[in-house]
Amino acid sequence: MNKYFAIAVVLLIALAFTSPSQAQAPAGKADPGKRGKIEYSADKIVDFNEGTYEVWFKPLFDMSAKPAGQEIQCFLLFVGGSGSDGLKVVCENVRTGGSIRISANFLKNPVALAQEKLKWNSNDWHYFAMTWKYVDDTAPDKRNLQMVFYADGKEYSKMDNFLKSDLPSTASFLIRIGDVNYNSKALVDAIRFSSKARTSEEIAGSFSVGPKIDKDTTLMDNFDKLQLADKTRAYTTPEGKAKGIITGSYERIQGKYGNAMKLSTDK
Repeated sequence: MNKYFAIAVVLLIALAFTSPSQAQAPAGKADPGKRGKIEYSADKIVDFNEGTYEVWFKPLFDMSAKPAGQEIQCFLLFVGGSGSDGLKVVCENVRTGGSIRISANFLKNPVALAQEKLKWNSNDWHYFAMTWKYVDDTAPDKRNLQMVFYADGKEYSKMDNFLKSDLPSTASFLIRIGDVNYNSKALVDAIRFSSKARTSEEIAGSFSVGPKIDKDTTLMDNFDKLQLADKTRAYTTPEGKAKGIITGSYERIQGKYGNAMKLSTDK
């Protein structure tokens, strides 16, 4: 009896001195508490009929790596509801190399912008932009989004991406940068949404001078105005717009045009 009692005491003492991080994040498993996200209301900010999304960021991973499976390295954008369906822009590594992948539940085909053509280096500042414009047709299978993708101010790809369902309203949707389910291996310097599909000249200007607000801007955030809300949340306040809510872990680091957000403390 004394022998078993002694063993139980030793086990209780060992548990008592286990650190919280060890208890919540066993070896080999990611700790969601080390990841953060920023969310804004998409209402009157994003319209899937026409618009532009721009992001100034620095990848913190080797885009040329070729793992056996898919490795999502960071979420540059999600626009959708409470589920997983919506417009997604992610940086990923797959067996063919790194890419920026764009997909949506209403598009027939995802798009991948390959690292072989991007030739982006980790720890360098880069700029990605995408524009879209809805083209109606009497034949449902001919309806599409005219999409143009830009890398560092230059046109990368242009395509007509056909729809497999009606374009959803974004009135109840959220815009999300980062994702607590994935390690965000990037610094995000600024984001901008616009109400129109910007021209190639406007995109080149954005790359040259950085994020600016004009009459077509629906949201621009360079993360210069942050305010703590409580122990678990902070606010970022874009100029004249609704607050973005930051939850989870984040670091504010000097960026190229101001403050940059690192939405993960994972290594």
